Amino acid sequence: MALGIRKKIPKDLPITEAIARTQIQGGLAIIPHPTVPFFSRLRGDALHSLPIDGLEVFSAITPLAGHFLEKNLRLAQRLGVTTIAGSDSHFPETVGDAYTIIYSESRDPKDVLRHVKLGHTSIGGRRSSLAFKLRMIRGLFTHIPRSLSP
Repeated sequence: MALGIRKKIPKDLPITEAIARTQIQGGLAIIPHPTVPFFSRLRGDALHSLPIDGLEVFSAITPLAGHFLEKNLRLAQRLGVTTIAGSDSHFPETVGDAYTIIYSESRDPKDVLRHVKLGHTSIGGRRSSLAFKLRMIRGLFTHIPRSLSP
């Protein structure tokens, strides 16, 4: 995730280039759900060599959210980066299930980003409902091309 940018970062760039372009714009490079299989493209070892600014440690739609929260918090501590949470909402009903509180007296975007970078954050919220997660999984299987189906 690229927080605080004005120019779009192309999707097909190598991760190091995407991070550099984010940070050149004064933005923060945050890795979403870093330890969740099938949801993360990076492994913990790779994260150690990247100049990231933070990790999304709690995502409301993640399966086994409590388990992965603990893993992500330990990883963030080892990396020495800030932590955030998010709904990962692609649907209106899950907006706000998880959120990040940023401790900043200013609403200026640069100040807010500075406080995120410094770790002046806390996470809150709840897991998205099991019914929602089951509907989401069912939707994934309905989009598998027939050639891949048994």
